Order: sequence, then C-alpha cells, then structure tokens
Amino acid sequence: MAKTQSEGFGVIRENSEPWVADLNARIGSLQKRAKDLKSVTDFDTDEYRRQAKDFYSDLRESWERAVEEVLFRKTVQRFVPDVKTQSLKEVTVTDEDYRTIYFAMKRASERSGHDMSAGRDLPQPSPDEMAADLKALDDFRIEIDKRKKATSAARSALENPVGAKLI
Repeated sequence: MAKTQSEGFGVIRENSEPWVADLNARIGSLQKRAKDLKSVTDFDTDEYRRQAKDFYSDLRESWERAVEEVLFRKTVQRFVPDVKTQSLKEVTVTDEDYRTIYFAMKRASERSGHDMSAGRDLPQPSPDEMAADLKALDDFRIEIDKRKKATSAARSALENPVGAKLI
C-alpha cells in the first residue's frame, strides 16, 4: 500500500514493491530521495514540505525497523508468533544505543506525521540535513553489525560448560 497526493493513504498498486523491504533497501531508497532533493532551491513550497514530511515519516519507520531487525537481531518481530531466543546471542543494547535512537526518533517525529503547533514552527529541513539524519541511521546500522560479531563470540564463550576444579 502507498500514499499518494491525489488518493491519500492505502492505495494498492500491482507489481510495486511495498515499503516493507529490509533496512538496507530502505536506506538505499532514502539515499536516492535525499540525493534527488539536492536540486531543490525553494524550501518554502507545499511540494517540498510534503516531500520532507514523507521522507521523515519513512526515516522514522526505518529507525523502528532498525531496532527490530538490527539492534534486536529479529529476536522479536511484529506479526511473527515466534520469539527467536537464540538470536539474543548477538544482542547488546548500550546507553549510547538508547541515546542515538531516542534523539533520532525525536527528530524524525518532529518532522513527520504529527501536526506541528503554530508556536513551534520549525523551518523545513534542507536536503543536507535530511542526508545527515539518514547517515546517522546508516552509521548506527554499520556499528551494530560490527559489534554483533564480538557479542556473539563473547556469548559463545558463555555456552561452554563450567570446568571442574580439582582440590
């Protein structure tokens, strides 16, 4: 399903890929959109406002997907009845992870599907700001993927039986 300007939310298109792709595909799609917006010079148009809002809505959803797919290694997934406890072997959540996600989600939420009060009239983000916000997600994904190997190795060591001590 998609959202279009003329038809609104919930439009079904045959032979089109829905916005349920994995995180890597989502990041690629958002990178292309951010690059396409680089040619825009007037940030005060309704068209640009809609494009920025759609970008940040999809970025927010991608952060949600990153938590499910990358940070929690698909241990628990929406609409999947199984809990894959063995996937916890690669999961570590640090205070810095929390901080990164908290502020990225806050920023994306401020610029996406919520009606902004007149007193909080934030300027439209520039294409460079969009690219930087997307880079934060991509950097997070890369860092978590690097860390999972060390976490998995440490957890594997925990699976070894305790050795007996001779007295």
